[in-house]
Amino acid sequence: AVDQKAAAAAALKEKSKVSEANVNRAMLFGIAGMYLEATQAFAQIDTTCLSEQQLIDYYNFRQRFLYDFREYTRNDEERNSLPGKVRYYRRKIIEGTSPDNPLHQLMVVRDLMDEGELGKADSLCTGFLAGLDPYSHEFAEMAYYEATVCRELGRQEDMMSWFARSAVGDIRS
Repeated sequence: AVDQKAAAAAALKEKSKVSEANVNRAMLFGIAGMYLEATQAFAQIDTTCLSEQQLIDYYNFRQRFLYDFREYTRNDEERNSLPGKVRYYRRKIIEGTSPDNPLHQLMVVRDLMDEGELGKADSLCTGFLAGLDPYSHEFAEMAYYEATVCRELGRQEDMMSWFARSAVGDIRS
């Protein structure tokens, strides 16, 4: 489906839609662990023609890809440079979204987690969760990270509860 959209956009000479299709292609490759192919797809994206929302999506997929790629690469120099790049894209998301946006909130929590500020992440995460529909994907994703924080804080029962809530939210969304 992504290739068909890209072909249609290319035929219509819609650079924004071609780049959007490449963002989606890169995301799919990255999620599948096909990092070389994802890197090639990212290289084909012209970010200058993306809308604000497409650019936020690009930043989100880029930070997710780089975060995951950090676990894959065997190149120490590259691995050490990736956290800074992840933070860069997260900052772009935070700057480009409003504080009540669930993606904005998630990026704040993820940054706090990466900085070892687990108490702050826990507090913010539970606050954000209170404002989300428990049957939404956004709730499921935030609940997953709350479970991760609880695990790191040694709160096993809370961890299991949040992982279960995350699963229910994903199933129902």
